[in-house]
Amino acid sequence: MPVKLKDMSLHRQAIGLSKLGAGLQALVTNIINESNASNIRWGSGRSATKQAFFNHGYDKDPATNGGKLGPGVTVSIYYQPSTKSEYNNYDVVDREVGLLSGRRRLAVRVENGAYSFYTTNHPKEDRRLRTNVYGVFTPIDPKK
Repeated sequence: MPVKLKDMSLHRQAIGLSKLGAGLQALVTNIINESNASNIRWGSGRSATKQAFFNHGYDKDPATNGGKLGPGVTVSIYYQPSTKSEYNNYDVVDREVGLLSGRRRLAVRVENGAYSFYTTNHPKEDRRLRTNVYGVFTPIDPKK
């Protein structure tokens, strides 16, 4: 059964899910459908399951661009699937496999059971560093 989604249509800067890469679309779709199907394609052309992209819980709120989490709000950070360009240029976390983007992350925010999604970037540090520092959070509208 799909999760309940927060209405992101009122956010002017929200990016439509259909405008994002196929790998990220599949990751978000798997999260929405509570599925762990291995249809998430990444830079090398192979595919993986949703669980392979999970990174960590996060203690800041992407809805306020990194402010303090309110009560009843949880945030999970996922690596975004690498693109062909990232894979070819080794701009990935896991150089041997090339599955995980070295620069792009997906923040999944859950408030009172309603899910919302945000794309963000990791700073230009060593791509293998697992710091919790992110850039601007851009909302994703899964219905567009």
